[in-house]
Amino acid sequence: MTKIEVNVFGYDPKWKDGGPHNYFTGKFVYQQICPEDQQFMDTKGNLNLESLEITDEVEIIYNWVSPWVANGGKLFKAEFWKEPDDNFWVVKGNGKPKLSDKAPGTGQFVVERLSPTKLKVTDKNDDTKHYTYAIAVRLFYAEQEEPDKSEGEFFVDDPKITNRGNNRVVR
Repeated sequence: MTKIEVNVFGYDPKWKDGGPHNYFTGKFVYQQICPEDQQFMDTKGNLNLESLEITDEVEIIYNWVSPWVANGGKLFKAEFWKEPDDNFWVVKGNGKPKLSDKAPGTGQFVVERLSPTKLKVTDKNDDTKHYTYAIAVRLFYAEQEEPDKSEGEFFVDDPKITNRGNNRVVR
């Protein structure tokens, strides 16, 4: 099994409203910390297993390292949600993932929440497909403006994963 570990920084959230996409998007930076000797994931979170010639399963540990995110002059607590699959959304191809696009629906990904700041995703890497995935953390409001927002709002980024056997180039 190939193991990859990255620190994920998120900042500058902006509300995205429309259709099935009601969440914050923003700026994200991915910093691979393991392995140290070979770069697998780029700073946008993209991972092309085909071009890297990785043929086995891949375990990715995402360390959320932005525990507080500023928005509108206020700080909001940010962490992975307690339901593991709510933190990793995935669609085949180039679509925009949404909460209902949970990883188990693909048969390729298994998601585990190891802590509020650590998420483990295992990719079987055996189906020759290209995916757009979303890392989603929750922003928790310090002062609730609406009662139905007690569980916070998602803060989402959507990089790409290309599994082996696919000739798609990730950009």
